[in-house]
Amino acid sequence: MRSRLGIIFCISGVILLIDPSLDIFLLLDHVASISKQYWPVFLILIGLKLCQPSHTKRVHKK
Repeated sequence: MRSRLGIIFCISGVILLIDPSLDIFLLLDHVASISKQYWPVFLILIGLKLCQPSHTKRVHKK
């Protein structure tokens, strides 16, 4: 649930930073041009996500 809220906030922030009155096709064009220019940032974000410890519960057998 927490990660879903984080994703929603990130996407909302990006949309508001670009311009809140953009057309959807213009927005997709902006996102495509930004992703082409800054694609190494996605590798960094994936690496940071993979480095985070997982919060799975471990069951101890007696």
